[in-house]
Amino acid sequence: QAAAARHVAHKWGRSRQREMMPPLVVRLLLAGLIAGGLADENATAARRLQSQVASIPQACINACPGMQTASTALAQSMNSQNTNDAAAAMAAMMRGVYDNMCTHRSAYNCMHTNSACQTGSSGTMTEALNQMPCICDACPGLKGALAHFMGSFMASLASGLSGGGSGNGNSQDTMMRGLCVMVDSLACTNSNPTQCSAMWTGSTASVSSLAGDTAVLRSSCESQGYATAVSAASKLRAAWLLPLFSAVGAAATGAAQR
Repeated sequence: QAAAARHVAHKWGRSRQREMMPPLVVRLLLAGLIAGGLADENATAARRLQSQVASIPQACINACPGMQTASTALAQSMNSQNTNDAAAAMAAMMRGVYDNMCTHRSAYNCMHTNSACQTGSSGTMTEALNQMPCICDACPGLKGALAHFMGSFMASLASGLSGGGSGNGNSQDTMMRGLCVMVDSLACTNSNPTQCSAMWTGSTASVSSLAGDTAVLRSSCESQGYATAVSAASKLRAAWLLPLFSAVGAAATGAAQR
């Protein structure tokens, strides 16, 4: 009878755990889907900026000469991409913009604060620059993790729609891979509150709910064999344009084409 009681208690415990997990998972997945939905908005913003900013004004280049080097390097990085996978291309583009802005941070700060360089996107640029201490210094793994995360959710959503909303296994697997790859980076932001206080605000605010559940999320991911860092993930996919790309990519590429 004692053995039977332990068996029942064990089954109840596992059942109770399963009952408790869905709200967490649903909340996390909704956060990802909401954030992933920003892709269209950011892509539209990028196109709008490209039409508004044909190039960085010469007066801006004169005031912030480092921007010429930054914009040329960014254009070369984008031109070197060679892939037929749109998601992978976007991931490489995002990473290129992140790396460029981290390398030439002083030039971008100059462009943002100098009146000769105003392009009508100061709010977006402010948000991007505020995230640099976290992305560039404290938690550089965020560059790839965010790209993978958002791309996976969008790929999962597309897969679900193509399957008639049936929620196939491939779609769920893609979603979990994107979710789990954020764990190490989220833990990093929690460990570096000073540098990362601005990371989950503005257009990235929908990701903030993930940061409070990293221990539970890590346990769930590891128990199912999912990687918790981009370096261990099998494939990097992304289709999300963060404010950084919208504000910097259009302006810098235009300047390089002068």
